[in-house]
Amino acid sequence: MSSTTTYESTSSGHMCDMDRCVERTSLSIRNFGRRFYGCQHWTPDSNQACKFFKWLDKNTCPRGRATAPLVHERFTRYKAEAAAARNERDEAHAMEAVAWEQ
Repeated sequence: MSSTTTYESTSSGHMCDMDRCVERTSLSIRNFGRRFYGCQHWTPDSNQACKFFKWLDKNTCPRGRATAPLVHERFTRYKAEAAAARNERDEAHAMEAVAWEQ
C-alpha cells in the first residue's frame, strides 16, 4: 500500500482526507499492530470505501513482528476448534432428532 493516497470514490461520491478518516490497526502478519488512517466507510464487504490510506507510524514494532505469527497461529487453531465444535453440535442434534423419531 502506498504511504498516502487521495481517491474520490465514484460509487459513494465521497472523498476522504485526514479529517474524514479513522484510525485503524493492521492485523496482517507483515504489519501486525501497526496503526493507520483509512476511509471511515471501509468494511470487508463494503464497496463504498475509498482508497485513502496513510500509516501513522514508520514500521511495525519489534514486539508486533514477533507476536503476529503467534496470534495468527492461535487464531487459526481456535477457528478450527470452533468449527469442530459446531460439527459435533450438529451431529448431536441430528442424533437427537433420530432418537425422538424412534
